[in-house]
Amino acid sequence: MEPILDISCSLFKKKTEDVSLKAISAETYGKSELIYISFNKNLENLPVSPTGFSCTVNSNAVTISSLSLNAANSSQIIISLAEPIFDIDTIKLNYSGTLVAATDGTLLTTFSNLQVKNNLPVYTLIPGKIEAESFEMNQGLVLETCTDTGGGQDLGYTSTGDYLEYKVRVVKTSKYDLEVRVASAGTAGKIEVQQINSSGANVNWVTLNTPVTGGWQTWQTISATIVLTEGIWTLRVKILQPEFNLNWFRFTENTIGIQEDARSVFTVFPNPANDVVSILIPGSTGQKKTVTLKSSNGSVVETVEVADSEVTKKLFVGNIPKGFYIVELEMSGKIFRSKLILN
Repeated sequence: MEPILDISCSLFKKKTEDVSLKAISAETYGKSELIYISFNKNLENLPVSPTGFSCTVNSNAVTISSLSLNAANSSQIIISLAEPIFDIDTIKLNYSGTLVAATDGTLLTTFSNLQVKNNLPVYTLIPGKIEAESFEMNQGLVLETCTDTGGGQDLGYTSTGDYLEYKVRVVKTSKYDLEVRVASAGTAGKIEVQQINSSGANVNWVTLNTPVTGGWQTWQTISATIVLTEGIWTLRVKILQPEFNLNWFRFTENTIGIQEDARSVFTVFPNPANDVVSILIPGSTGQKKTVTLKSSNGSVVETVEVADSEVTKKLFVGNIPKGFYIVELEMSGKIFRSKLILN
C-alpha cells in the first residue's frame, strides 16, 4: 500500500509574508493626546518623518508633528499631532505611503478614514448640571450620603480654604444663572465659584452667601449670576467661610441667542464657526429631534435628523458660503431658533 500524504498543512498554512500588513485599530491613549495605531504584524522600520500619513480632526486636516514605533510594542505606532484634541473631537487617519514595513518585509497597505477611538477625559458641559461629587480634585471636603431629591452623595465638613475642581467645557461666552444646592445646621457661610485658566489665573468669578437651612440634610437652592468664557477650563468652588454641605451646581444661559424666541433650549458652538458646528441639546435624550439650517432669507440649506439618544449633533458647514444663518430645532412639536455666523 502506498503511503498517504498529509497535505492539510500545505493547503491551509500560509507564510507570514503572504499576509498583508494592515492597520487594525487606532485610539488615544489614556488621558494623553497621543494616538496609538495597532497593526497585525510587528514593524521593522519607520520613516523619519510622517511621510504618507495624514490626519483629520472634525474633517479638518491637522499636521502630524511626530511618529514613532512603540518601544513596548513593536506592532504599534505612536502619533503626536501639532494641535490639541479634545473629548468631543472626531479623529481619522489615512496612509498612502510605501515606507512602513513589517519584520517579514511586507509593506503597509494603504488605508483611509481609520476612525480613532477617542478616550480623552470627558469635560462637563456648561450650560448644565454638575453633581458636587463628580469633582476632578477635592481639597478638604468629605463625601457623605445625601437624602435630597435624587439621593446620591453630597460633600460636607467644609473649612476655610477647602476647594473642589471640575473640568468643564463652556460652549458659549455668555452670562449664566448659577444655582447651588446647599444645606446647613450651623452658621451662614460663603463660597466663591471661579473660572480658572490653564495657568491657574482666576478669569471670572462670583461669590455666594450660604444660609442656615435648619439641618445638614435640609436643602435649599441659592443663586447668582456669572459671566463665563467659551472654551475648556477648570471650575473651582472655593470655601471662603464654612460650614455647609454641597449637593450640586447648575448653570443656565441667562440670555437667548435670538431675542424673539425666549424658549430656546439648545446651544450652537463654536459661533462664529468655520467648518464644523455642534448643536448641543441638553436633556433631550429619548426625544425625536430635527435640525434645519436656513439662510437669512429663510431658504433651507440643510436638514438633519438627530437620533433619540443624541444630545450633540455635529454639522459640516465648510462648503456653505459665509454669512448669517438661522438654526432651527424641531422637538416635542415646537420649533426653537438660534443664530449662526459662518466665517
